Amino acid sequence: MLTRLSRAGAALCVGLVAAIMAALLAHVAIDLVGDVALAHDAYDTLAHHSRDLAALVLVFALGGASLRFVFAALDGASNRRGFMQSLRTPVRPLPFVVAVAVAALVMVVGMESWDTFAATGTLDSLADALGGSPLLGLCIALPLASTLGWLAWRVLHWLASCSDVLLRTIEAWFAIGLGAMRPPAHDLVPFLFERKRRSSVLRVAAKRGPPAVLSA
Repeated sequence: MLTRLSRAGAALCVGLVAAIMAALLAHVAIDLVGDVALAHDAYDTLAHHSRDLAALVLVFALGGASLRFVFAALDGASNRRGFMQSLRTPVRPLPFVVAVAVAALVMVVGMESWDTFAATGTLDSLADALGGSPLLGLCIALPLASTLGWLAWRVLHWLASCSDVLLRTIEAWFAIGLGAMRPPAHDLVPFLFERKRRSSVLRVAAKRGPPAVLSA
């Protein structure tokens, strides 16, 4: 039961990241295409602060996923096996892609609605939330989100198949890096002894007076 929940959680996280990325790209694409294809582009008169927020969330999500891999690589063999099992998605490609596409479309509408409400205090119609033309918005957002959803499913499937190699590689990198930061044990004792001997000589030399000058 816990394994199924962890698999569902991993698939949900990857799907949300794909949906956020798709919504951000679709929002920018609708704005650019609308400048040329539409007489009334609803995106032109607004400041799109929602894009900054979506990009920030995306960066934090990708950074958190990278840290999760690092922690899993350094967490021991038993916990590493559990992490690898959680990457085996229980969802088929089609439901996963459909869910990502729907989530991305909802995010695009939500992003533009938030921008409009922040600027005017009112909410746009569905047509304006999709750039001024629902057909244009859907033709851009759905194919883009479906493509990213399929790529996200493939990435999750790929990570599940080669996660052991990736985690062992990360662990090896950290072992090499930490080993390079400290001297070997057989070099450490002579180094400390030599440092102590030099400091003792310097302290004794500092207490000596100047050499006596012999008169003829």
